[in-house]
Amino acid sequence: MDGFKISTIADVEEVEKVPIEQRLEYFNTYDLIKHGTAINPDALAISLILNGESYDKPVQVTYRDFLAQVTRAANLFHDLGIGPQDVISYLLPAVPQTHYILWGGEAAGIVNPINPLLEPSTIVEICQAAGTKVLVALGEFPGSDIWEKVIKIREQLPNLKAIIRVMGPSDEKDGIYGFDEVLARYNGEKLDSGRVIDPQDIASMYHTGGTTGTPKLAPHTHFNEAVMAFMAHFAIDLVPGETALCGLPLFHVNGTTVTGSALFSLGAHVVLLSPTGYRDVSIF
Repeated sequence: MDGFKISTIADVEEVEKVPIEQRLEYFNTYDLIKHGTAINPDALAISLILNGESYDKPVQVTYRDFLAQVTRAANLFHDLGIGPQDVISYLLPAVPQTHYILWGGEAAGIVNPINPLLEPSTIVEICQAAGTKVLVALGEFPGSDIWEKVIKIREQLPNLKAIIRVMGPSDEKDGIYGFDEVLARYNGEKLDSGRVIDPQDIASMYHTGGTTGTPKLAPHTHFNEAVMAFMAHFAIDLVPGETALCGLPLFHVNGTTVTGSALFSLGAHVVLLSPTGYRDVSIF
């Protein structure tokens, strides 16, 4: 779809003559990713630069593999009992697995991204307010204290059904599933749940107001997120195959939309930096 030329209020009025529903080609985030993948399944969706020394050897993910991993993540959550009204909270840096979990989680249920820099007591409050059923977190990783926080708070979340550890092993007897270990067990072709996502279903809840008081949870519907991606796509004026650097953390709606879903919707390429980079970002 061509972009919009807007110079005057008359241009705005002309654009608004067509309802947004008639412009959208997807109405939920799972279909959004399928739409972007169909443009060129072999194009790069994500590159991760682990550190400055390995900038020329990024971890790279094509759209074909990205969609498959998102689908597998959705089926993992479905297997753990997540349905459209159940909540998955995560404490994760900007790594490819975060995108699998975010969009796969939204295809299965509701995702609640949490700032890993928050104090454990605040993380507990957010998890409880959201009604968290599954908690996903980065495992032991140099420079990160995320897993230490998870160990501190898990007993304060009695309704938690499972913990998923990214970049770490499983301990299924203790209710811990190593994401990178178990993901390959799941179907990457379709949603095992058979879910048909309603545009008005809640896709996510993002906490806000953390620097001015107790964080509040703001719910987004799938339609909200589809429209935000569509609008951001035209605001940033990228085309399929072009590259953008994700400079904000993936607990922040700007990071997940402007340098996430908006780019994935059009088959563009997202570059992520070090898994501990979130520690250098101010709390929003």
